[in-house]
Order: sequence, then C-alpha cells, then structure tokens
Amino acid sequence: MNLNEAIDIALQNNLQVQASNIHVDIQNQLKGTKFELPKTDFVANIGQFNSKNLDQYYSISQSFNPFLFGPKKKLLNENVKSAELKRNFAKQEVIMNVRQTWNNIMYYQKLNEILIEQDSLLTMQVKAVALKYQTGESSQLEQIMSITRKEEFQQMIRQNQTAMDMETKKLAMVLQLKEDIIFDLVEYGVLDLFDVSNAASLTQNTAVSIALQDVKLADMQVNLEKAQMKPEFSVGYFIQSLTGNQEVNSQIISYNGVPRFQGATIGMSIPILSLGSNKAKISALKNNVLLQQKNADITNQSILISYNQLISELNLAKSKLEYFEKTANPNAAIIIRNANTSYINGDISYIEYMQGMQMAREIKLDYFASLNRYNEIVINLQYLMNK
Repeated sequence: MNLNEAIDIALQNNLQVQASNIHVDIQNQLKGTKFELPKTDFVANIGQFNSKNLDQYYSISQSFNPFLFGPKKKLLNENVKSAELKRNFAKQEVIMNVRQTWNNIMYYQKLNEILIEQDSLLTMQVKAVALKYQTGESSQLEQIMSITRKEEFQQMIRQNQTAMDMETKKLAMVLQLKEDIIFDLVEYGVLDLFDVSNAASLTQNTAVSIALQDVKLADMQVNLEKAQMKPEFSVGYFIQSLTGNQEVNSQIISYNGVPRFQGATIGMSIPILSLGSNKAKISALKNNVLLQQKNADITNQSILISYNQLISELNLAKSKLEYFEKTANPNAAIIIRNANTSYINGDISYIEYMQGMQMAREIKLDYFASLNRYNEIVINLQYLMNK
C-alpha cells in the first residue's frame, strides 16, 4: 500500500466521512420541503345553526404564505452547501491524519534501519573487544562499555518498534482496516513543497469557508423571519344544507337536509398581536449575523496566525536541513571513517572511538528528526491551504 491508496481507502471507509455523506443526503432531501404548506383544514357542522331544523355544513380551506417560498428555497440550498463544506472539512481532516501518520511510520522505519545497522556494528565491536581483552590488548572496562552500549541500542530499537506499531494501529483505525497493512518500501525523504508564498489562497481553507457560510445562513434566517411577518392568505370551499322553505324566483320551494348550497372563502391573516415578538426575533437574528461574522473573523485570523507561524518554522527547518546536507552529514561520514581506521590501527582508545561513533550517530539521527519535522510542517501547510 502506498500513501495515495491509503488516502483513497480512508475517504471510502472512514466513519466521519460516511456520516458527512449522510448529512449531505439529508439536506438534499429537505430541499423537497421548499413549498411546504400548513395542514389543510376540514370542518363539518351538524346542528340547528340555521333554524330549528338539523342542517349540515362542510368546508375545506388551505392557508399559505407566498412570501415564504423564495427565502425558504434559498435557505435550503445554502444548507446543502454548508453540509458539503463540512464534508470537505471532514475529508481534509482524514487526509491530514493519514499523511501525518504515514510520515511518522516512514520516519520510524528509517530510524529502525539506522539503529539496526548500528547494532550490527556494535555486535562486531563487542566480539572484537572481547578478543582484545582475551589477548590483553584491552581492559575489562572497554569490554563492559561495549556490551552496555549494545544493550542500550537494543532498547532503542524496541522503543522505536513500539512507536511504529502504535502509528500503524492508528492508521488502521483511520482506514477502518482489520487486516495487517503492508507498506510499499520507499526511501524516506523530503516531501515536495508547493507554492506557499500566496497567503491569499488561505481563503480556500475549508474552516474559513464554513465560517463564511454560517454568516450567509444567519442572514437568510433574518430574511425568512421577515417573510413570516408578511400576510398569510387562505382559500376555501364550503357546501351546506338549508332545511325548510325558501323563496326562489318568487316561488316557495321546500328543501330537505341534503347539502346543496355552496360557496368559496378567501381570507388574510396579518401579525397584529404577535408583531412585537416577531420584531424581537428579527433583532436577535440580526445580532446572530454579527456574531457569525465575528466568528468568521476569528477563524480567519487564527488561520493566518497559524500560516505565519508555519512559514517561520518552514524557513528554519529548511535552513537546518541545508546545514545537515552540506556540513553535518559529510562530517559524520568522515568521523565514522576516521574513527574506524584509527581504532583498528590502535591510534585511539575505545572510549575515544565510542565518542566519535556516538557523535556521528547523533548527527544522523538529528538529521532524520529534522527531516521529519520539515515534512510535518509541509503536511500542516497542505491542510491549511486545502492542498
């Protein structure tokens, strides 16, 4: 498995992303409620409401607010956009987690190679010191020091392996995989750096986009509440009976209790008693727009601060890597070569030899620690700038 394959699997299997997909589906389904109407009223009356005779009255009516349809449709569409932005944010989080964990695993694998290589050299040195001790060419102190150093390295190897196992389990959890992960072996090196000089591209950050979308949603809530204050209309139809004698065209006609007289109704509702509470709601919703704008400003400021900090750390990490590649690493190679030659020729003591080897090893380990930190910064910038 390589990094790109791991990201694809994570985006498909991760529970957070799956939940975000369901949330988008829900908001799309709610778009079907843009023309939602109140319940239809059915009324049936039977009694002496026209005369002493029993009469029947049936009606059906429907109320609606035509001013609500437009604002509600816009709000529902923006809710879909908000859900999609949150899904993108969840995907970015997953991608960053995979990249970070992958980088750590590759780093620990490289450390493991270095430590095992050093352990092999120490094994040879322990045998050489033991042979010298038997022939009287070295002291018991040198033999004890060589054995102690080897045991120390074995402990470092075990600690590094434990750290790598923990990162591997973390990756398996993000990917939602139960089987063991087989990694493609690649040389651990510097991650490719994209153009990070344009701070204006921070506007593409998903957290900023979500914050700005929240401002838009809050503003649409104001428009929706304003529409609620506008008149509501109703239309209806009724049919009823008028039992008894009725004069029709100068003739007296007797009607039984069968409903036959019909008509239509139309009405309008306006907020009179609720006007004060509606205005209070609108005032509160307008303040919520200001609140969401402040939250967006805070988010934008926080992203910018993180960006500036990461750029400073990136420049420092670059400088440190250049120092290792141009100066420290070549010097470490010289130290190892000279220390081996001098010790074999008997020009230096075992203690001096171990000091030289320890310095060279620390340079090598510090180099890869600096490389790991550089890669972490690049990954954080990728996340911050939506790459």
